[in-house]
Amino acid sequence: GLFRYEDTTRLVSQSAGELSSYCSQRGLEPAWKIWSCKDALWTLLLWVILVLGRFIPSGWNSATQRVEFPEWRDLLAHAILAGILVVASFWQVRTSHAMLLILNSWSASLLGGEISCMEAKQQWRRVSGLFRKTSRTFEHCFAALASLIV
Repeated sequence: GLFRYEDTTRLVSQSAGELSSYCSQRGLEPAWKIWSCKDALWTLLLWVILVLGRFIPSGWNSATQRVEFPEWRDLLAHAILAGILVVASFWQVRTSHAMLLILNSWSASLLGGEISCMEAKQQWRRVSGLFRKTSRTFEHCFAALASLIV
């Protein structure tokens, strides 16, 4: 097919590992973990709202004045598909937060005079390369996801 699952998962894993490694090297790991936990809680809340929001309004039967529950297969299918989309979004947000931490750390060290212009240029090459690779990885993931949905 157009997208190979093994290649995509390897690319995502490699990008996530590089981001995590860079954050650890720069002392950004505690802040990134806090942000990741908050993002995970928001993701879980969003998933619950999406699952409940899909079936609660349609479950009320005005003729019988009772709530009718959907078929369990419909509920399970919707919960799984919503979960996949929400987790993909979570990874994108988590990655964006890591990149924001990295960018803030780089600019603070440059503006604080902790590094020279040449060192900043070398670090920027590594950071911008990491940004491009991560961006391409998630473009590939979302394209694969979109091809499954359509």
